[in-house]
Amino acid sequence: MKKNLPFIWKITYSHTIAYFIAGVLAMNIMDYANFFSLEINSFMRPLEAPIIGIAPLLQIFRGFCIGLILLPLRKTFFEDKRCLLKLGLLMIGFSLLFTFAAAPGSFEGFIYTIIPVKNQIIGYPEAIVYFSLFILLLHVSNKYGHKKIINISAIAVMVLIGFMSIMGFMVKAGKINIPENNQVEHVEVFLLSEGEREGNTDILIGATPEMLHEALPDGSFTSTTNVFLVRISGKNILIDAGYGRNLFDNLQTHGIDTEQIDAVLITHAHGDHIGGLLHNEEVSFPNATLYLAQAEYDFWMCDEAMNNESENRQNGFLNARKVFELYKEHLHLFTPDELDAEVNMLMPNIRAIAACGHTPGHTVYLVNADKQPVLIWGDLTHAQPVQMRFPQLAVVYDTDPEQAVTSRLLILDYVTKNKIHIAGMHIASPGMGVIKENPEGGYLFIP
Repeated sequence: MKKNLPFIWKITYSHTIAYFIAGVLAMNIMDYANFFSLEINSFMRPLEAPIIGIAPLLQIFRGFCIGLILLPLRKTFFEDKRCLLKLGLLMIGFSLLFTFAAAPGSFEGFIYTIIPVKNQIIGYPEAIVYFSLFILLLHVSNKYGHKKIINISAIAVMVLIGFMSIMGFMVKAGKINIPENNQVEHVEVFLLSEGEREGNTDILIGATPEMLHEALPDGSFTSTTNVFLVRISGKNILIDAGYGRNLFDNLQTHGIDTEQIDAVLITHAHGDHIGGLLHNEEVSFPNATLYLAQAEYDFWMCDEAMNNESENRQNGFLNARKVFELYKEHLHLFTPDELDAEVNMLMPNIRAIAACGHTPGHTVYLVNADKQPVLIWGDLTHAQPVQMRFPQLAVVYDTDPEQAVTSRLLILDYVTKNKIHIAGMHIASPGMGVIKENPEGGYLFIP
């Protein structure tokens, strides 16, 4: 056995180093992190799982096993000029054709699973990179393996990979805390207005004439529908999509085509927030990942909830389901943070926070915009001047009026104490501002 150890060692480090390099390239260039988070790939472990962190270390054991398997074939595959090419073809063939379980990307996977073809072949480029690096490293080890520098370098790289893997496991398992720095160099938030109109106070539940007179001395207020564009390090992210009336023209004024939208974060699935996701019955943003709270998705997909609504509101369910269906391969369902819970960033510089009541999965998004946080709070208010002075007033659109009021009060207290700017989908231009306590009761909104 001792005389076979050099051969097994070469296979082990060639595999481990090739796997590590191919994995790093895949995660950064091919955006695996985003791809694996899609609902259609829910069979994948989340990247936060500790076993993902220790995976590179486990590859050392896997490489050792590969070495043992190839040991009987040593003479067959390692003693002629084309031996490594033969080995590479053999490994690719076994990976694709001789996998008896219905693994995605394998021959069995194509036949026995309903996973779309493009989801199955997404890993092929990484596999090609891996096999190419593996064969190249084997070639180098065969030709120069007798030199100490090769073995010393291989040992150093293996130790580094092992150390990084153990550290990754410890961090993901919560054994080591690393201070977070979610601030990037430049984050911008832009208002994209879908239009304004005179607001209607009839939507308010329990508003007395005295309340309305105090909050609206002239008897009227401006209502609007807004979308917000967040630009982070070259990425274009929409929060909601409005009706789609002015959305595409507004994007053009910022020099952005629909294909350049990387993500759309939905606060909730009412028509004035998801209408712009479709254009001529097709997806408006073909390259975007659609982010939606799991509770929101479950609500709009619930037949019982739909059947309890009027025919007009049932159309809203059907429209939402059409959007979900057309974006199903780009749909990322998530559970937003509770306001007082541990912070989990939905993506760099953006945190999703539950603010249910208006709908069961209504979500607000806290954006770290150039050192000044902005909370984009969706439909936390509809009649802004009235609901600032009297935040206890719900609206007829709220699925759970009592919970909607509770969420509003919690958010208002949070942004006031933490001096966080806010932006809302039904706040008149500029759509953003600061909240302060009103000495007479309620709150003040200062644009």
